[in-house]
Amino acid sequence: MTKYPRQIALAKRLIAEKGTLVTWQKRGVAMVGGTAAKPAGAVAPVLIENVPMVFLPSKGSGGLAALFSMMGGDNVDIPASGTRALLAPFVGLETLTDLSPNDLIQFGDVTYSISPQNGIEALAPDGVPVLFFLRLIL
Repeated sequence: MTKYPRQIALAKRLIAEKGTLVTWQKRGVAMVGGTAAKPAGAVAPVLIENVPMVFLPSKGSGGLAALFSMMGGDNVDIPASGTRALLAPFVGLETLTDLSPNDLIQFGDVTYSISPQNGIEALAPDGVPVLFFLRLIL
């Protein structure tokens, strides 16, 4: 039995209700010791479609800025063009190791990348992800 099933279900439900659907593109690059490394041979990108996500403004979000400050310590600055997003665990995107700064997020005609510095964080009591916090850049 998974820990925190009610909290995960609530995060999924609220993000599905309040958010929008995006396409997540997992590119054929792996992180090895914090450095991008291409696996042997060409790897085609994997698309995960209809991923519910909530986009949040980077500035003027009040309580959200305080939450990010508590989670990220002193290094919470993102570019003015940056966007924050919330993601609940989703098939293929269930743990921190499933998400990579090399991934791309497609929303309509806009493609976002994940900030390479502290771009992915999780609310994960006992190591069980309930909610992912993303810092996106154009």
